[in-house]
Amino acid sequence: YQRRVHGGHTDSVFCLQFEDETLVTGSSDKTIRVWDLSTNECVSVLEGHNGWVKSLQFRGSQLLSGGDRTIKMWDLERRACVRTIDSGHSNDVKCLMFGGKYLVSGSFDTTVKVWKQISRSDEV
Repeated sequence: YQRRVHGGHTDSVFCLQFEDETLVTGSSDKTIRVWDLSTNECVSVLEGHNGWVKSLQFRGSQLLSGGDRTIKMWDLERRACVRTIDSGHSNDVKCLMFGGKYLVSGSFDTTVKVWKQISRSDEV
């Protein structure tokens, strides 16, 4: 293994995921950073959460992130938030996962919420 250090966040990194040459990180600085692993460069900083980014998952160009009481849907190609979902949790979203038919989120409020897979235009 070769070690590479990626700096850029101004506070603790809470979550990360990588696929192929893309690394996505979420931080208590309320931002998400998208990295190109082939160049070790930060290619995008996504801002929009009002609290720490504690969870994220992406597939292809679709990214979901959570941390405050919302789940945000991002288009990585456009580098833009395309939807903000009120999670219905009474505390911060700690973890989330999407795939197939479902989006699932877990929270510090001790609950798990399950939705049928949502898109940019579907209602929760």
